[in-house]
Amino acid sequence: MLTQEIIDALKQSERSYYRMVLVVGESGAGKTQILQSIAEQTKTTVTNLNLELSKALLELSPKEQMLAAAEAFDEILMSTKTPKIIDNIEILFDEKLKINPLELLKNRSRNHEMIVSWNGSYQKGRLTYAEIGHHEYKSYNQPEVLIQTVGLK
Repeated sequence: MLTQEIIDALKQSERSYYRMVLVVGESGAGKTQILQSIAEQTKTTVTNLNLELSKALLELSPKEQMLAAAEAFDEILMSTKTPKIIDNIEILFDEKLKINPLELLKNRSRNHEMIVSWNGSYQKGRLTYAEIGHHEYKSYNQPEVLIQTVGLK
């Protein structure tokens, strides 16, 4: 079962520099359901990053949001159980925040075991987020993290 494969991959990542598994799939592929199943099995919760980070940044000006986003993300991580299971990461791709989403996640995974939902694809060593032409589109070559694809044939 895919849920167990991801849990096993996370255990395997304990020996890696980055302790993160990206659960990669297109919108509607079932990533959220898989994360919820993993949370049940590991007795933790799924963090809706869009909700939590937007709450933390709501009262700030755009410039303050840009300066505070990474620290607010760290506080969210510290407030959740391990493994950190993160869904709905679209806010990290907000151009106003000026964040490199993959680098932020990788850097934080050096200190936290993380399973993160990633809305995109992984093919031939290239990780993409969103579709070409979309304002949130990002493409990364050889991302150096464990990747489990969902819903791809």
